[in-house]
Amino acid sequence: MVLRNVEIAYNGCSEAYPAGSITMATCWAQQAGGYGDGFGLATSGGHWVAENCYVHHNISDGFDFLYLDATASLEVRGLIAEGNAGNQLKLSGNALVENSLLVGNCAYFADSPLMVGGDHCRAYGDTLALDLHRGSSIRVINNTLTGQGDCLLEVGCNDSDSDHPQAPDCNGTEKVTIRNTLFAGNTRYF
Repeated sequence: MVLRNVEIAYNGCSEAYPAGSITMATCWAQQAGGYGDGFGLATSGGHWVAENCYVHHNISDGFDFLYLDATASLEVRGLIAEGNAGNQLKLSGNALVENSLLVGNCAYFADSPLMVGGDHCRAYGDTLALDLHRGSSIRVINNTLTGQGDCLLEVGCNDSDSDHPQAPDCNGTEKVTIRNTLFAGNTRYF
């Protein structure tokens, strides 16, 4: 699956008609019964490529590839993700994140009246979340990450997480490579 030159924005918000402008007062997320990942998958395999995508101001996660299974692979190049109320990019399995800008200003919607406290910086607002499978390799090369969530980069092996039960135990054969990547921290929103 190839996603190239794609913009995904304001999922979970209403659009004023006929002007086509976003009505911030109508953005609502998970705690109020809404949903707003920019792009999210259920358990999936295959080879995924996302190039030159702009994923911004969605009321939950930006790009959610967390449920890719151990057979899947993912290449993310030239992604700009910003202003999403959860994580900017979540991924699993064998992956490459390259030449991307991830701006985790996860409290962007703090003034929206329908967003409740638990919706801001959902999933702790980590800018980039990596979930390893047994033997998987993730490379993070030539990127810039900033954010106001708990962490700029979260790395884990969620073998006991009920939201991710198919993940096998990590056994030390997993590899994460981070090269030429700038991390610029901010004050945590909470």
